[in-house]
Amino acid sequence: MGEDEIKRKLGMLLAKPIADESLVVHFMVLSRKLLDRLKARGHKDYSVVRFYADWCVHTEKDRLTSTIKAAMRQIEKALTEKEEDFNWHAWNEHVNFIQFTEFRRELVSLLSHESQLSTDAIDEPEMWQAFVSSLVGVLVDQPIKKPSKAIEYFCFRPSPAGRVTWAIKMSHHPKEFIFEDRI
Repeated sequence: MGEDEIKRKLGMLLAKPIADESLVVHFMVLSRKLLDRLKARGHKDYSVVRFYADWCVHTEKDRLTSTIKAAMRQIEKALTEKEEDFNWHAWNEHVNFIQFTEFRRELVSLLSHESQLSTDAIDEPEMWQAFVSSLVGVLVDQPIKKPSKAIEYFCFRPSPAGRVTWAIKMSHHPKEFIFEDRI
């Protein structure tokens, strides 16, 4: 499939809310194809979008981009600090990963700047929430394995509407930690 056809199909998907898991997977596969086409021409790589596109089609992830490794190190740092030394900067980076902040920024850049496509489905808060809820539904129980020295796995869990639930299993702790936040 050529780049123009990929953009045409992405444009059709972006014309309405991407609020279904099958649409999310289709969108992410097309995004990955577009990334490959752009990379072959020497364009920016969009490593976070590439990571999520790959993650959507794998039952687990053990090959990580440097961006995701850095986010996981921040999560590790936030969770392993003593309570009195709690690192709020590291925790905020953790929350940014969970709330898909960098992913959203990269998607907007990829779609609007690189491809001249509408980003309404990403920019509009309710449409973004529906997209993220469906994306999390795709990624549920597809762990990121050994993303850092101290983290055994990170994964999303089934979440109530408007929320995202995730689990982290630390190597040195017998149980996983479960967190929940708004999208």
